[in-house]
Amino acid sequence: MSNSPENGAALKGAAHELNPRKITPQQLKAIEDSHKAYGDLSGVIFNRRTRKQLGGHQRVKIIEEGAEVQCKYFPQKDAQGTVGIGYVISKNIGRIPYREVDWPVEKELAAMIAANSHGGEWEDNLLRKNLILISEGEGENEVDAGTLGLQDEFMEKLMRGADLTLNVQEQESKSLTEPLTVSEVKNLPSQTSMIQLFYTLQTRPAIVQGLKELQVLLGTANISDTVENLYRFALANKEHVQDWKELEKQKRDDTLGL
Repeated sequence: MSNSPENGAALKGAAHELNPRKITPQQLKAIEDSHKAYGDLSGVIFNRRTRKQLGGHQRVKIIEEGAEVQCKYFPQKDAQGTVGIGYVISKNIGRIPYREVDWPVEKELAAMIAANSHGGEWEDNLLRKNLILISEGEGENEVDAGTLGLQDEFMEKLMRGADLTLNVQEQESKSLTEPLTVSEVKNLPSQTSMIQLFYTLQTRPAIVQGLKELQVLLGTANISDTVENLYRFALANKEHVQDWKELEKQKRDDTLGL
């Protein structure tokens, strides 16, 4: 009889009783959602569409430049966008799992966040920038914020530009702008929730004030509904706003350094 597990049941039965890592049902569900959306993000991940590495950054830092990438490619990509799997062969640290995917940039950024949600420290400005770019995805490029592995409270504070080291009571005492509650935001569609969180930033008072004036004009319930109404108006008048959209896109790209 082999000492190696033959199936999932055997692996589950081999769980170590001294494993010090605890996880809540909500966190376990987030990991499940992430795997369904992006597949295994534990090794070196390379997106062939953008030619960007989105996983295994710290491992790649410690391999030598002559390390070899060995990859077996598939006839077609799988449900998670995988086009090949293999190893990075390093004389320095040995074999590192390698996976190649074919993803749009929105999914690439979302997977990079999900891969880093359980370790290390965030660079808040870059994370906020990624979330804004992700929120712009539509159709097949739309990303479900629930797959990112970020806690609702953390994401709300981040997108409000809040001091993440303060607790809820301390945040409230600083008189930040008043967003929807976490539970209210959670029930919104992923793109709408991103809009609501972003446009309550205290650092963007002019935009917030302008949207509040439009909210009164349109008679909408909140900033999210206001933005959605403006979006629908733009869709219905594409020929009149196309030039404006291109100009705004260029301004955004210049601001973000893209």
